[in-house]
Amino acid sequence: MDGMPSQPYDITIKSIFSDITDDMMAYFMNINIDKAEELNIEFTHVERRDSDMIYKCIVEDSNVAVHLEFQSGNDKKMPYRMLRYALEIIEKYSLPVYQAVIIYG
Repeated sequence: MDGMPSQPYDITIKSIFSDITDDMMAYFMNINIDKAEELNIEFTHVERRDSDMIYKCIVEDSNVAVHLEFQSGNDKKMPYRMLRYALEIIEKYSLPVYQAVIIYG
């Protein structure tokens, strides 16, 4: 069902399992929760960014994506941006990603 929204299913599943969240965390993640607080986060992060340089390369007889990002200063949130970029590259090209940030300022 690619391309079809899964929201009605998500809402139903969340409703079904909302009373046993702690048990599910313990079972699936092997962690015992003392206290759990739901965080209401809507993943609406929409951002149009062009990466600086991404190339498909052969490294040790395997195809990989090499991503170089240039920054004029130190951005404390850059690791998160790089993670988002890596996920986008993996999703689109199904390649392992090598990344580097080059700070020139």
